[in-house]
Amino acid sequence: RTIPRTLGYGLAVVAILYTLLNLAYAVGLGWTTFQHSTSPAAAILAIPFGAAGETAMHLLLAITLFGALHGSLITGARLT
Repeated sequence: RTIPRTLGYGLAVVAILYTLLNLAYAVGLGWTTFQHSTSPAAAILAIPFGAAGETAMHLLLAITLFGALHGSLITGARLT
């Protein structure tokens, strides 16, 4: 009975956080730089830390993506 409401709240929270994150990128980089950036998170981190910050963000993103892929592979095989 509460699952649809919970899913709706979760979806709303994720959508709001995603919108706020993109707004922060647009404010931090400027609108035109944000539009043309392929990795806004790395571009934001490159402002105070230079190329080392950009590389660190790319590594963090890669680790996060591989972790999510690993979790999907393990749990997806058990669903069938």
